[in-house]
Amino acid sequence: RSHYFIQSILRMRNPDELISEILGNTTASPTSNPTQTMIAAGYPENNLQADLTADKVIGTLLLVCVVLGTTANCLALYYLVFKQKCVALVSVLYMLLCVLGVVVCVMTTPVMVSMLADRRPVIFSHSRFCEIWDRMFRTVLPTSMFVVAMLSTSGCVTIVYGTRVSTPRRYVLTAITGYAILCLVISVLKRVFEDAVYDRDKGFGVGRRQQGTSPAWDTAMALISLLQIGGVWVVVSLSLAVSAWNLHGRTVRRSLRARHRVSVTICLLAALFLLFHLPLLLTTFLRGVSFHETYPRPYFTSHFMGLYSWVLAKILLPALNMTLNPAVMCWRIPGFAIWMRVRDNFPEGRLKRRTTYLESLTRTLTVNPNILPVTV
Repeated sequence: RSHYFIQSILRMRNPDELISEILGNTTASPTSNPTQTMIAAGYPENNLQADLTADKVIGTLLLVCVVLGTTANCLALYYLVFKQKCVALVSVLYMLLCVLGVVVCVMTTPVMVSMLADRRPVIFSHSRFCEIWDRMFRTVLPTSMFVVAMLSTSGCVTIVYGTRVSTPRRYVLTAITGYAILCLVISVLKRVFEDAVYDRDKGFGVGRRQQGTSPAWDTAMALISLLQIGGVWVVVSLSLAVSAWNLHGRTVRRSLRARHRVSVTICLLAALFLLFHLPLLLTTFLRGVSFHETYPRPYFTSHFMGLYSWVLAKILLPALNMTLNPAVMCWRIPGFAIWMRVRDNFPEGRLKRRTTYLESLTRTLTVNPNILPVTV
């Protein structure tokens, strides 16, 4: 009973409810707090036990995303803002993607802590924090996906029409801002019909419809999420197809090198996006088509679907995608890789001596072009 008492306290059970269960009374005390009871409570229909080893692995991967993803996106953002100093549309979209990548990686910290703490709420213990976290994540994640769609679309315009036609930057930024505001408004309106709670099965804070609200509300929200994710997924898929078609079986001439470079970059970004967001699309689709059943029936009652489908599809895989995006930027942006190598391999004094040597060599070749050095 002592072990049961400790575990019940860790699961944020109400004391009156706990005493009633210990005494064998299954009826909850009338003084129990329903909001406190909902915190850290999963769906009773599942009755599933999480695998502690799998939870530790997911928590460790999230820790890697928090540390590496935040650091890599901050470095990429610093280069784009202070070193490249370019205000072209592609650079601005890269900056937005880096900012949203930092936010997404940081916002996975509460989920990481819960996974490493055997799915206890920990940071999600307060319903107000659950509400704020859920609203912010529902806004930031779709906005980051929309930025990828705009980036791939602008790349396709360059591939098809060349550099003589440019996508209007003002319209693209207005569309991104409007989409972010729309996602925020939807998240705020959901507060009227939902209560923010920590879901033990999913491993993070969610909005659960209030008692008395029709189950059609859950279906409507799932369909809206499906339209958000599915629309972006279709746009990115078309961009990948256009980029791959431009690369297939074509000889790269000097006049087409810019298109070739854009095609490779769009292929990499789009392939990563589609790979890491396909589980989220499938999971949201299954949630949306189960309108005739009450969640978690019929598709989320198994061990994997009930405990790991959402945390993998909605939290871990998008965070991994945001962590790998700076690596693609480092490879494809011409000056980024050079800047990183200089910062990592050459100390201040050695870099200064190397620069002085190259300047003196340039002056020597200018005076007497016949003097050719053996090595540079």
